[in-house]
Amino acid sequence: KLRSCVAASGRSAARVQSLEMTISEVEDGLSRLQHVRYARWAEQAVCERRLEILERRPLQDSASKDDLLEAASAEWQVLAEARQVLLDKEFELQHILEELDEARKGMLAETATRRSACRVDQAAF
Repeated sequence: KLRSCVAASGRSAARVQSLEMTISEVEDGLSRLQHVRYARWAEQAVCERRLEILERRPLQDSASKDDLLEAASAEWQVLAEARQVLLDKEFELQHILEELDEARKGMLAETATRRSACRVDQAAF
């Protein structure tokens, strides 16, 4: 009985370690995702500045101004949508991290209970 208790405790500890590795990988992915989103913000800021400059151009350039303004507006829209998609993915990853952390806490409690049971069984011998 003691061997099975020790083996079960070892398996629980291995599961906790596996969960911790998964949490670390998800945190790394979240960090990379945030960096990409911040980069999109910089690109969007540059695009906004272009739009401001184009809107202040004199009216005699209106033919080329309209095409450029339309292109810059379309670029801004694409960047804004991309940033929103990235933000949504960030929230999803944060939710996954919370779930993984709850699972880790549960596994830690289970491992502690198994180890305690092993100690009780060991003391009985």
